Amino acid sequence: MSEFVAGLEACPGCGSRNLIPVAAGEQTNFFCDICVLCWHPADGRADLVDPQACSGCRLGKTACLAGMGSLHSRW
Repeated sequence: MSEFVAGLEACPGCGSRNLIPVAAGEQTNFFCDICVLCWHPADGRADLVDPQACSGCRLGKTACLAGMGSLHSRW
């Protein structure tokens, strides 16, 4: 995406602009299809969404859980 999206111009994890807005309960999160992490913009920052605490979205939790597993293996 080239436009500024609800406080997220690019993924905070990998810098990709491939952010997909997803509805998760009452909030909108942004899923990065490159690093497979989900972000929630709030108060001028982006917080990494914990897939265990997320209410879920149209993408399901499989991708988010895989992304978190990959993130943990990087550290």
